[in-house]
Amino acid sequence: MIIPKPGSISIYYLFTISTDFTGSSRTSYPGFNYYTIDMNRNSGFSEITDGPINLAIDPITGIDKGADWSEKVAAVKGSECNIFWVLSFVEDTFYSYKITDTGINISDVVISNISFSTSDKRGYLQVSPADKSKPPILKKGHFSLLK
Repeated sequence: MIIPKPGSISIYYLFTISTDFTGSSRTSYPGFNYYTIDMNRNSGFSEITDGPINLAIDPITGIDKGADWSEKVAAVKGSECNIFWVLSFVEDTFYSYKITDTGINISDVVISNISFSTSDKRGYLQVSPADKSKPPILKKGHFSLLK
């Protein structure tokens, strides 16, 4: 998933998800990572200027949950219209990262524990952007409504 840096026309963030769905192999960067890309570098062909930055480290416990991370990730524009929120789901927890013109805030992650978990790491996350009565939905071939 690619998100533009608010206030910039040349900086973008690339978010990557890597999961060991089969359990038989590990990747070099499992879990949830991001890279900073400057589109003006390399004669306009772009260049990765930072990353990978591991977002799978739980900011409360310090535990790297990279091996448990799921493919479920989404982004929404914030109500201020000059920020983005990137949301991801692992085990029974949503992690939300705020992106502003100063970058990605990884020191103040919004964490929401829920009474729902999924053993299937595959699928995607859909977010209802403006209606608080509709919670996020985890999808993989069918709907699983979170209450």
